[in-house]
Amino acid sequence: MTSAARSISALLDAAAHIAPSRMALISPFQTATPNRFTYQELSSTTNALAGWLSLYGFERQDVLMSDLPNVAENLMLQLACNRLGVAYATVKDLKGMAQFSNIKGAVSASGTGFLAESNLPLPSLSGDNLLDLIHGDGLEELQNESFDNSSDPDVATQAHAFYNSTTPFT
Repeated sequence: MTSAARSISALLDAAAHIAPSRMALISPFQTATPNRFTYQELSSTTNALAGWLSLYGFERQDVLMSDLPNVAENLMLQLACNRLGVAYATVKDLKGMAQFSNIKGAVSASGTGFLAESNLPLPSLSGDNLLDLIHGDGLEELQNESFDNSSDPDVATQAHAFYNSTTPFT
């Protein structure tokens, strides 16, 4: 694509510019009706979700915890975090969670469990809330604004994800 791209979300945006109607994400086994997103739809949806996270209070260098399974919305949440410079972390228990600082909030697959019951600055969101945001009208007002600061060198070089580990992926 381009050597100027500094993040996954920047690469997604470049692909959306080059081939907006090409399929970027198909999740055939998730629901009775498979989730399908073109590059343009994926780019605009993750941008709007980044805007929602920003309005919800997430900022660069914060950490968002999650125990979501490998579903399309999990990937979208990771891309939205990438746009803001928010680190995305998965953990399986409180011990793993205790290894992180700057945890601001969580998205929990269910309304119960250690993430849903954690005492964080922002209340935990359920996976159902995330589904409603993405597939309902929750992001409609944010579709035409840009919330991507992943081209900022400070954002682009920081860790963006921790998958069941404290070892970062950039």
